[in-house]
Amino acid sequence: MATHAEEDGEPAGVLALLGEAPEGLRPPAGWRLIDNPSADAPALRSTSAGRRALLLAPGASADAAAALLDGPIGYAAPMLGSHETLRARLDAELEALTSEALADGLAEVAPILRALAQWPDARDSLEPQAMGALAYAQARDRRIEPHWAPERRQAMRYPGLFGVPSARRLLDALAADGLLERAHAHRLHRCSQCGGSRLNAAEHCPHCHAAYLQDERLIHHYACGMQGPQSDFGERGAMRCPKCGKRPRHFGVDYDSPGVIPVCGVCGEQADPPNVVFTCMDCARETPGDGAQTVDWFAYAVTEEGLAALRAGRRPRLKVEDAFEPIAQSRSFKEFGQLLLHDLDVAGRYDRPIAIVRGKLDSADALIREHGREQVAEAFRLLAELTGEALRESDLLAVSEDAVLIAMPETTSENARRVLDRLNDQVLDKIAIDLSFSTTVMDREGAEAFLAERGLRPARHAATGPDVESAGGDG
Repeated sequence: MATHAEEDGEPAGVLALLGEAPEGLRPPAGWRLIDNPSADAPALRSTSAGRRALLLAPGASADAAAALLDGPIGYAAPMLGSHETLRARLDAELEALTSEALADGLAEVAPILRALAQWPDARDSLEPQAMGALAYAQARDRRIEPHWAPERRQAMRYPGLFGVPSARRLLDALAADGLLERAHAHRLHRCSQCGGSRLNAAEHCPHCHAAYLQDERLIHHYACGMQGPQSDFGERGAMRCPKCGKRPRHFGVDYDSPGVIPVCGVCGEQADPPNVVFTCMDCARETPGDGAQTVDWFAYAVTEEGLAALRAGRRPRLKVEDAFEPIAQSRSFKEFGQLLLHDLDVAGRYDRPIAIVRGKLDSADALIREHGREQVAEAFRLLAELTGEALRESDLLAVSEDAVLIAMPETTSENARRVLDRLNDQVLDKIAIDLSFSTTVMDREGAEAFLAERGLRPARHAATGPDVESAGGDG
């Protein structure tokens, strides 16, 4: 039977139900329950972001919830119901799952759904995890905060991004792109063996390494200046100074007590200062406090650039030219053309060789779909680094989108191909993904034709003959 919303021509919202719903549970008008969401994924996928939510009933599986968020529901979808493990992820907690409580919960998450309806669906983007993280934070108008998670080796997690693998790494990448702004939240220590942060901190005796330390009153004897724990002086009322042998009798006249001092209950030595040691609860390895590494956890908020990415439905394009920009030989396309005209003029004047390499990369978007943004960005960085190492100071480089141009003065086409072969071997050895990088090598005439297509023509000079000194040998 059609709901009221369907009768009015509005698309019905869908509630993906996990667990056992009580008998007689009915969603409000405009919503329908899908009690087997894994089997009815097409219905979820065909529903817009502003009309789908996840309902957790008693017995709901956290793994099943993660699979739905990673699939047809999407990471940013609101979550309602009751679940001890996923409590921090719930947008509306329902103490009792009744029809009335469900209607109230959907009203509570309505602002989130309205916000999600404004932007392109994160599930359909090139990077659903990245867009889902931005949409989650912006739709709720709050930061993505780390929470304590004693069940995890890292001792913290981001419950808002439940279902997102490597959420911390993703958030840092978005912050590096300027899409998120981070604020420091916690600093944890790490085990030197396993890297976990479930550590017990304890003070240990610097003499025998025992952790059985006790505080004793510190006694200061005025007559001789002796300072030591109460046990060295004996019981109060019968104290004797271990240094001068006199009996301090009156507090404030013969002695005072400026504080307390730790004393080892095993060897009896003063433990001032004690050694702080972290013992890992996972691998039992001890890590000295003064040498323990730390890890910082941050809270993340969406920036204006992040909001622009949400509206566009994608992160800023990954540009290969950004990776090549730091290389010394790199030039803008305009500057490259002007300098190449000069090099071609010199080559024509003195009849010297020059080689132009034109390369083409596969689409960055296609590579991201297959390998992920971070791996592609690292591949571009390595390609730029290897290319920079292969070039001479006199060579020129220009990169735009997926095109790469290299001008190699005083280099024959054959020598340019040898450079490319060596570079290709290094690329295959050090870069894990196939960039499908195709190259062609042009001689002087090919380079002139290439420039002519772009309205640039070098001056024509007759060769001056063998008596003219060359600018240098073949590269």
